[in-house]
Amino acid sequence: MRNRHFVAVGCVLVYGLIVNASIPPISEYKKQLGRVINELNQEEEWIETANEEILSIEASIKESDTEIATVTQEITDLESNIERLEGRIDVLEIDQATYQAKIDNLTDSVSWHLHAEYRLQKNHWLKNLLNYDEPKKRARFIRYHQYIVHSKSDSLNEFNLAMTDLNQTSRELHQERSLLNHERDIANRSKQRLDEQIAQREVQIANLETEIHNAEVRVEKLTLDQQRIRTLILEIDALGLDVPSEFTATNESLKAPVEGEVVREFGESRADGRLTWNGVVFAAKDNSDVVAVAAGRVVMADWLQGYGLIVIIDHGDDVKTIYANCNTLLVESGDYAEAGEVIAITGQSGGSTIPGLYFEVLENGEQIDPIPWLESQDD
Repeated sequence: MRNRHFVAVGCVLVYGLIVNASIPPISEYKKQLGRVINELNQEEEWIETANEEILSIEASIKESDTEIATVTQEITDLESNIERLEGRIDVLEIDQATYQAKIDNLTDSVSWHLHAEYRLQKNHWLKNLLNYDEPKKRARFIRYHQYIVHSKSDSLNEFNLAMTDLNQTSRELHQERSLLNHERDIANRSKQRLDEQIAQREVQIANLETEIHNAEVRVEKLTLDQQRIRTLILEIDALGLDVPSEFTATNESLKAPVEGEVVREFGESRADGRLTWNGVVFAAKDNSDVVAVAAGRVVMADWLQGYGLIVIIDHGDDVKTIYANCNTLLVESGDYAEAGEVIAITGQSGGSTIPGLYFEVLENGEQIDPIPWLESQDD
């Protein structure tokens, strides 16, 4: 019964290779890939009725993974906006201090002009003018009076402009501070929601581990997970997305996809020695960056049963890399990725018991040991 799905998929692949002689547009590629992923995620005929609880738990894990990815991205956007607002507030506070200092200086100038005008107007200006018999003294008095009037007018205008700027800046500063407090409140609520989702997922992972404690069930599940991803790779190749040949596996070493210790090595035994690891597992801190090890095209960025949030990059020359158990995906199917570009954030999606990253390298469709390809962690 359980092999029926993969035989059917094989028939679809042969048909797909014939039909997809031409490269599909990205929108059509995403639709076809989405149907494939949905079918692979739903196919669990191997699980007997007694183990339907496993299906329920994995469905819950998928919901938690999706919610965690959404909230994590929300928090990232909020923190970016908060940083922008804080920068804007810093600028406004500098402007406010500048305008205030300018007003303080102008206050002395305006005060002096008002005092000078008061002295001139103790007597009417015409009486003061007539008191001067000599023409030179009269001319000097007229110039002095004009200077006081013009200078006072300029100082008052400048003072009023500075006050207008200060008031406008103060209003903007108040608005930005209010918005910043609002964004911080939302971010704090989002972080609380994220903590709740992570705690809920930890319970779900523990429940899943309890359900598959039986060695036969565990081996069967892991075997189907491995078959699922191999089938997915064949389907991706059948869809025929254009991939640049920028990366040659035989003469270029890979850069580590994440900072962390390798805690599961390629070929290491698992499931009581009845299976082996097809890739490596990096233990990494929460929210660590996952980078593309080389340039290529993202041929999948989605959620896959047994692997959680996963990115597959085709580097050309029959080389693909797989990045699984992520918390957040930062690329989409069809995107181009540069070497070293951040494509995801580490996590524990898909029911992984080890926070970090699962990483595979495929050459000509076969898994190979990534370790010899990775640069030394001491370099």
